[in-house]
Amino acid sequence: MDPDQAAEYVSGTDIKNWIYCPLIVYYRKVMNLEPKIYEQQIAGRKKHEELREKIRRRVGVAARRRGLEIIHKAFNKVLIDDEEKLIGVIDLIAFLRNREIVPIEIKTMKSDKGKPWRDHVYQLAFYSILLEKRYGKIIKRGYIYYENNELIEVTITNHEKSMVRKIIREIREMIESEKSPRARVNPKKCTGGCGYKWVCKK
Repeated sequence: MDPDQAAEYVSGTDIKNWIYCPLIVYYRKVMNLEPKIYEQQIAGRKKHEELREKIRRRVGVAARRRGLEIIHKAFNKVLIDDEEKLIGVIDLIAFLRNREIVPIEIKTMKSDKGKPWRDHVYQLAFYSILLEKRYGKIIKRGYIYYENNELIEVTITNHEKSMVRKIIREIREMIESEKSPRARVNPKKCTGGCGYKWVCKK
């Protein structure tokens, strides 16, 4: 199952996109539209994949500097909750010596002036929900690694998890009603990096 294409399942990417611009989720989930990928975007994605591989090798060093005693790492772990129809691919799950489980997201972009971007925080909180159901442990924190060599700790509380639950309900309500949500990004300022600018311009 492709996590981003499973219409019945809500994914971590859906959560991130909903925070940034709900129309992305609407175009994918309701209208079944494919994003338009141009040569520049293809080249950019290839560069991002190459950079992501480099970043993966750096994460371990950054984690040790943070004092995280990792005894096992799982990369690109797919977690599926068929009961709630949730799915996500976690960049890195760190299993610590103290038995704590920590999700780590790898982003090929810079942080928000040393702080994590809001959509990334809730994506991480979504993954914490999947991890809790899978391993039966409360997830209290996670990390986001940005390309400017920053490993930023994110505290994951019931507030973030409740917010994620709210977003999941909103996505399901949108799918059921097929009603288009409002864009959060000013169309005049939108770069179209999501691949759906060709729809919004109409």
